[in-house]
Amino acid sequence: MTISTRGPARAIDARGERILAAALSEFVERGFQGARLSAIARVAEVSPKTFRRYFPDKAELFREVVRTTILELVRGADSHELFLARLRWPEAVAMSRWYREEFEAFPELRVFYETEILRRVRS
Repeated sequence: MTISTRGPARAIDARGERILAAALSEFVERGFQGARLSAIARVAEVSPKTFRRYFPDKAELFREVVRTTILELVRGADSHELFLARLRWPEAVAMSRWYREEFEAFPELRVFYETEILRRVRS
């Protein structure tokens, strides 16, 4: 699986945005393994059935959260200083932790993170 940098993997409406925001918070707090889909659905105010229409499983949701978070970190960060400042965002700190702890199971996310984040840090 490759990760697209052009736009969402699927069209995301307001419900999908709520799911992604709730998932980001849950993954930041608990990591992939500890995240609970029921908690994400509750915070996003969607039913489990609606949740599954957007994201069939936790791995797919995690992939989209990582992809959109990385794109948000790099979008508009025209200067190296601004980009480095964004790396202090809680989401970026979590991403660094996920890179070390979670991405072994997601090789496509490891490559995407290395390409989009680490390459910029080193330049």
